[in-house]
Amino acid sequence: MKDDAEDNVLDDSKSIIVIADTHLGSTGTVASRPILLSRFLQWMKTLESQPYSVKMGKWGNGIQEKALKPPEKLILLGDILELWDSTNHTLEACTRFLFNTLSETKCDKIYILGNHDDDLSEILWNEEFQLKNLKSVERDYPIGESYLKPISGLFPETSKPENGKEELNVYKAGEETYLFLHGHEFDGLFTLPSWKWMPHFRDVAQAFGGYTWVFVAILILDVFSILFTGNYNLQSLMILLLLTSISLPFLIIYFGRNIWNSLRTKKYKRKSGLDGFVKWWSHLQGKVNVPENPMNIIYGHTHLTDHVDSPNELNNILNIKEVSFNGTLLNIPAWSKDLTLERQEVLQAVFLYIDNEGYRFFGWDWVSFRPFLIPKELIKQRRKNEVVVKNAVIKRQLADIGWPDPLIEEWEKVSDII
Repeated sequence: MKDDAEDNVLDDSKSIIVIADTHLGSTGTVASRPILLSRFLQWMKTLESQPYSVKMGKWGNGIQEKALKPPEKLILLGDILELWDSTNHTLEACTRFLFNTLSETKCDKIYILGNHDDDLSEILWNEEFQLKNLKSVERDYPIGESYLKPISGLFPETSKPENGKEELNVYKAGEETYLFLHGHEFDGLFTLPSWKWMPHFRDVAQAFGGYTWVFVAILILDVFSILFTGNYNLQSLMILLLLTSISLPFLIIYFGRNIWNSLRTKKYKRKSGLDGFVKWWSHLQGKVNVPENPMNIIYGHTHLTDHVDSPNELNNILNIKEVSFNGTLLNIPAWSKDLTLERQEVLQAVFLYIDNEGYRFFGWDWVSFRPFLIPKELIKQRRKNEVVVKNAVIKRQLADIGWPDPLIEEWEKVSDII
């Protein structure tokens, strides 16, 4: 696996495939789709040995079909595993297929940790114990013919010279450069370290499984007994504290997400999200040396699709005069499904495809098991609350490039939800 900054260059005959937010194992209001993901990974495995072309239609700039190149890297852009709202059984059932299929693919796998699977940071490389002659590849985990590399933060990782500020590295593909991260770094809810306790709540909640309800019942009885009788001592208070420490994490995991979703009805507020990015970028510039050339920043987290392709557009959205970021923001939607009606995504199961010719959004048709183009132009129209499918001509053009009928019907409506 390439690791050094000077090796962060994509082979012209290869591609990068990016997916985000599968939330495998989820038992909460976000439903994971392991079968759908399995079909996609099996298709990706065939792409390593068999050519595949996708129809481009009028959005191909004169090219009717684009030949997809075999992947050099699969980038898992965070929240791949659900370590907040899950059980050990659902995690095992949903992930066994994942690692079996991934082990059969030859491409390298980059696993960027998100807020829901950040607990895996415990397995990351600890440089304090690095030996001088230890090869960098040994920090990765062998999986089949290649490696899986877990990363907390940015990919490519920053360089750490002996003296001076760190250097921000980017991945070069053709004439474009890319930086990948999960995206919770832009979310104001995750600026405080308290969110890192969520996996620990889950661990406690899962320790006794369904038997935790017995502890909850005993806790309630004891509380009522103390309130009505007034009889308590140090021993009874210690027992009460123990019961609370077992019951509270369980109740938070069991009921907390539904309560939270009822309070936070809209998953992604575009303006506040992009404002969070500007603050994060400004903070990053103070810590590391940032390349002057434009770059594409790829992130997930919101479960929705967004495409901001210039500093001017970012300025207009935020109503500010100038931002220091010079490049494009690409938000990748989730492969899971939000079960809360007010928060449901229109686009699901989308991957970003990158090669030396640029980047494209592709959807995954889970009925016919094939990818289809999602034109960037239509994403921008949708974000402006414009009707994308305005007439029968556009409807036919989308059908010709493989859009499923339910998706076409959805995009006949006016909405900024993608």
